[in-house]
Amino acid sequence: MSESTTPDRSGAGEPATPQRRPEFTVTETAPDQFLFYQRVVLRQPIEKVWAEVRDGRRLVGLVLPEAKDTFAWLDGGNAEKVPSRFEISVGGAALREEITFRDDDHHALRYRLTEPGLGMQTYQAELKLTRAAEGTTSFVYARNITLQPGFSVEVLKQVVEKEIADVQAFFAR
Repeated sequence: MSESTTPDRSGAGEPATPQRRPEFTVTETAPDQFLFYQRVVLRQPIEKVWAEVRDGRRLVGLVLPEAKDTFAWLDGGNAEKVPSRFEISVGGAALREEITFRDDDHHALRYRLTEPGLGMQTYQAELKLTRAAEGTTSFVYARNITLQPGFSVEVLKQVVEKEIADVQAFFAR
């Protein structure tokens, strides 16, 4: 993965438009390889959002609430240790992932799939927060995913659309 997988569309300094429809694009970068890019402005300050997303367990609870009770740190991993591996169960299938990078000063987190699962051969994600106007936060989620041949990207699109909607709903409270 390059230094940053997130396109430079942070939205920093843009007028806040909380609860607008999230920006969402999917770009095929090679056969069965896709860049999923999502951005939404959340109506919470960056410190509150970062407190929820910097910890793998809490992040899973936000984006995959149905999997939060299956979350387990592996190999002595924990919320403060990077790298740290974890496992979740989605639809009865185990997914093993690893947080590979976290920068608390710049509100950035990267993680990856450590073995194929749920139709994905590889999965590298970067989450980046920036301050937006009037105490809001720009939440950018970029994912480079290689699908197993024949797996439908449309299925994955539906999953990631729901994930960002869940994040948006959580921070709208």
